[in-house]
Amino acid sequence: MSFILLLISVLFSIVLIVLLTSAFKYNSFLSMLITSILLGVVVLPSKNVVPVIAQGFGDTMKSIGIIVILGIMIGLTLERTGATISMAKAILKLTGKNKAGLAVGIT
Repeated sequence: MSFILLLISVLFSIVLIVLLTSAFKYNSFLSMLITSILLGVVVLPSKNVVPVIAQGFGDTMKSIGIIVILGIMIGLTLERTGATISMAKAILKLTGKNKAGLAVGIT
């Protein structure tokens, strides 16, 4: 495959991810999975698509999986206990209502 065609395929994939997540409101993970499958079908031999995607996902989960899982657990705990609302209100008091965006970012 030529470099130009490969570059166009990657740029199209980036645009597709942005469209799926912003315009069509798909889940980010689902958008990236769909796009990676489509890009794999275009760029790789058909028998290598699933193994390459699985290997890439596995390598990513090996390196950041525990951090992601622990972050999700902490986030769910904060949400279920109401701590996020308390934190947001406290930070909003510090920043003021005119800087609500900053308060949300800090929270």
